[in-house]
Amino acid sequence: MKSNRFYFSRTLVFLCTILSFFSFISCQQEAETEYVNDCIYGTWAGSYEGESYTITSTIFSSNSSYAGNNLEIRYTNDAKTSGYIYIKYTIAMNSDYSFSNDAPDVGKWYAISFKNLTNSSISISAAYKSDGKTSK
Repeated sequence: MKSNRFYFSRTLVFLCTILSFFSFISCQQEAETEYVNDCIYGTWAGSYEGESYTITSTIFSSNSSYAGNNLEIRYTNDAKTSGYIYIKYTIAMNSDYSFSNDAPDVGKWYAISFKNLTNSSISISAAYKSDGKTSK
């Protein structure tokens, strides 16, 4: 009788260990898959001819104007097809409408709205203030 209990408890411990191992692996794969399928990262064509935007996990850049780092993304729906991209300017607009890495707004935070995100397109609308200055 003791022998049966001994085998039963060993088998139970073994099964719990195996189940815990598979639970851990499946959680790891879910998190990795969610990140890989986050389709906002990439290079996107802009509204104007020749304009493009590049978005990585850490930077946002435009080939024709501003750029920033410390990228943060906040989605506004569960499908992750719209939201806001926050960056800290590394290239911004000067008072003469040119762009440089020593413009007055470099180092300040900026918000970019996006919507209609698919695997092949995105609609981007940058924040705009008529005097071209940020408050913080």
